[in-house]
Amino acid sequence: MEQRGIPRLSGCQDVLAEEVAVRDVVSAGLRSLLALHGYRSVETPVLERADLYLRKSGGEMAARLLAMSDPGGERVSPRPEFTASVIRAYVEREAELPLPVRWQYAGPVFRAYPAEGSPVTQFTQIGAELIGSASPRADAEVVGIACRGLADAGLREYRLVVGHVGVLSGILEAMGLSDRAAMFLLGSTGRLREGDAGVSAVKERATELGLLGNRPGENKLADLAKDLSDDELRALLQSMVQGTRTEALGSRTPDEIVSRFLAKLRRADDPRRVEQAIDLLAHLCRIQGEAEPAFREAASHIQSRGLDPAPVARFQTLMDFMKTTDVPARDTTVDFGLARGIAYYTGLVFEMQHDSQAGVVRLGGGGRYDGLIRALGGRGDVPALGFAYSMERVVEALRAEGRAAPPGAGAERVLVVPEADAYPQAQAHASELRRRGVVAEMEVSGRTPEEALAYARGAGLTAVAVVDARGHVRETRLKEGHHAAPRSA
Repeated sequence: MEQRGIPRLSGCQDVLAEEVAVRDVVSAGLRSLLALHGYRSVETPVLERADLYLRKSGGEMAARLLAMSDPGGERVSPRPEFTASVIRAYVEREAELPLPVRWQYAGPVFRAYPAEGSPVTQFTQIGAELIGSASPRADAEVVGIACRGLADAGLREYRLVVGHVGVLSGILEAMGLSDRAAMFLLGSTGRLREGDAGVSAVKERATELGLLGNRPGENKLADLAKDLSDDELRALLQSMVQGTRTEALGSRTPDEIVSRFLAKLRRADDPRRVEQAIDLLAHLCRIQGEAEPAFREAASHIQSRGLDPAPVARFQTLMDFMKTTDVPARDTTVDFGLARGIAYYTGLVFEMQHDSQAGVVRLGGGGRYDGLIRALGGRGDVPALGFAYSMERVVEALRAEGRAAPPGAGAERVLVVPEADAYPQAQAHASELRRRGVVAEMEVSGRTPEEALAYARGAGLTAVAVVDARGHVRETRLKEGHHAAPRSA
């Protein structure tokens, strides 16, 4: 197609009438289902402070942020997802909202995918957040609605994949790893499931971060600290600080600096434990498939390392509970490495997937994020979870199954053409057609009846009705259509 004018941004889409009509029907169905479960609609700004998305979303989401400076110098970003914005809105009204809060939303989100050749990607999310319940019933409700929405939209071949970040974080906590090491490893699950190359890459990165010890000669003080008592180490540090010029110490006293440095050295993770944790997670992250065998394999592997498999048992109990709800038992699998690239998840995570010729299409997903509200300024740890569909991918999957016909496809659409001095009569006929639920377009370009026929064929209309000054109508059928139901007055 010849390019004219100012081209649209790569990755952003013009959505034309037929596609909009399909999306409107799917969106209305999903939002109606959420409303029937008590989820009330909210709207949040498209543009937020960039820090809102950087604080807990993790490195993968941060890399996709379209951050920029506003005229006042504030770093801002169009939303890459809704959850952080919705939780910010909740935190601002926390004192006045009785729990649980059920909110739904819909709108465009924007992410950067420079590695894939597109600087910006725009897509539409429809989703919901359930704030204020740690009960497995809340997990089951959210996952059940997410699945029910796809089924009600007409999708048949999707599958549900369920993971649990809490299992992995519980294992790392039992191994005594620091929060820093645990966050790094939980954010590396995607690489760990790539096999030996991924494991090597994670170990290399862990070494760069000092989690697997320092390269020879890189940090002699850390190596020396392992063999000293606290008193001996403190005395060594004090001797190093003595004689330092006051202005070089900043606002802290020498004792404060020594105490902070001592704490940092003592908090350092045992490199052997970090390496063991990497190897354990690399195995767990590759366990996926039917629930019962997956749970047995995970529990067995954890026990073989001398650890308590209780986190796996809790995950299994949650899955058993979900069988009593709308969550489909068939086509549901477990994936211990599922993390969805978002760091704020703390428990259950899930995705709805669909196969296409190009591979797996992720229709949407979500999970539990019990620490996010406090991290974004809330008064305490309020449990919460949510999910979102990618509207474009849901429609793509429906189309692949032949279930995405636009509403009104095959409906009667008539071009009403007035003869000379017959415009009032043609208007009256068009009004009568519309009252009967027929789409009636008035000819407004001065076309002759022959020219109007050619236009109507090209536009896919079903008939042309020529109206004369006495109100008589000559109708030419172009193709069969059906009348929609008359609209009520």
